[in-house]
Amino acid sequence: MSQQSIKIGAAIMIVGGILTAIGALPLPYGYYEFLRAVVPMACAVGVLLCFSRRPGFAMFLVVAALVFVFVKGLPKGVWALIDLVLGGTLVFGGLQALEGAPNDPRSPDPSP
Repeated sequence: MSQQSIKIGAAIMIVGGILTAIGALPLPYGYYEFLRAVVPMACAVGVLLCFSRRPGFAMFLVVAALVFVFVKGLPKGVWALIDLVLGGTLVFGGLQALEGAPNDPRSPDPSP
């Protein structure tokens, strides 16, 4: 995977995590419907970035995406906790992906 694609994927994860954490606030229902699209996308990018290095983290992201797509009707307090935990996890994962990216643009790309 190229350095540029890792940076773009990490940015998607970080922005998705911030948007998810904002979901802990009392907002209009439309924002939560928006999160039903944002969270699975950010989680999918996270899985692509880290599956080979951290499969447990990747499986957590898969489960989180499924929760956001299929689970409805939880109390607002439970969703707020899920939003904060998943938001922090996505930001952390994005930052970890950035740290793992090669820093020197002149270095050869190790991926085929």
